[in-house]
Amino acid sequence: MYYLSYGKLFILPISILLILLTVGTAGYHFLEGWNLLDSVYMTLITLTTVGFGETHPLSPKGQVFTILLLMGGVLMYAFAINDFVHHLLNHNFREYTQKMKMEKYISNMKDHFIIVGGGRMACVIGRQLETFQEPFVFIEQSDSATLFQERPDWPHILKDALLDETLEEAGIERARGLACCLPTDADNLFVVLSARRMKPDLQIQTRVQYESSRLKMLQAGADHVISPNTLGGLQVARSFVHPDIESFLSVFRDTGMYEFDMKVERIEEDSHRLGLALKEAKYREEKYLVIGIKKAGGRMVFAPPATYILKHGDEVFLLGAESAREENA
Repeated sequence: MYYLSYGKLFILPISILLILLTVGTAGYHFLEGWNLLDSVYMTLITLTTVGFGETHPLSPKGQVFTILLLMGGVLMYAFAINDFVHHLLNHNFREYTQKMKMEKYISNMKDHFIIVGGGRMACVIGRQLETFQEPFVFIEQSDSATLFQERPDWPHILKDALLDETLEEAGIERARGLACCLPTDADNLFVVLSARRMKPDLQIQTRVQYESSRLKMLQAGADHVISPNTLGGLQVARSFVHPDIESFLSVFRDTGMYEFDMKVERIEEDSHRLGLALKEAKYREEKYLVIGIKKAGGRMVFAPPATYILKHGDEVFLLGAESAREENA
């Protein structure tokens, strides 16, 4: 693509040069009566301004014609240089400045998410993070990936994610989470191993193509392993057997289409809700409904009673109106 773009730059100057060469040759031949070789030679040394001297003495008409030919050659050079510089400024320099701006933006990112891969699943993750206004950066080494066809403006690094220096460039030390969406399980496994070694407390999620790879991913350090094929099959089967329940669950999967907010609040030691009963925690005042609580040991308590005492390590699943997110932002 770039070679074609640069090739177009020389089409017009070369065309003008051929026209001037033809006109100059014909002019010297008819005005001075020179043969073809002398006419071509005189035209070339005039256009190139090499200053070898005249082939034959020039008549006044020939001198005027040579002056006009020299002016045409100078204008041709000026036009070609102007067009070339204009192209550099509008394309190469603009791309360079955009690249530098993006690199600076990525280097200043904190608490962001790294999305490894540029396929369809990676783009879905990017759209969801963008909806929730979360910072993210892609790592993809192929400029023909879906990412660059749909959203080339998203922050990205066009390099191999299997290299440690690429993960470092993406700011893995400052990142909050990493999603592996590469096509093969082997590549995803390699990235998970590298990411866990580089930042032990990083939240890592990865996709697997085969269920047999799930255990390996967990052993490598992934926090969550997702199989799109398995999830899709389960969803289709549930929609056949329990269509009403599946329609209800789709509301929670497609939260971006509904005017409510979902979040999880972890009760830490410094939390102002620690030790309070749910009825005293004022979730209702903040327009949130407690759906369930995941206790520190991993046990889930759905629809907890109002007298439930919040303890350290509890994760409270909340459902609220969209306005609740705006008020707490």
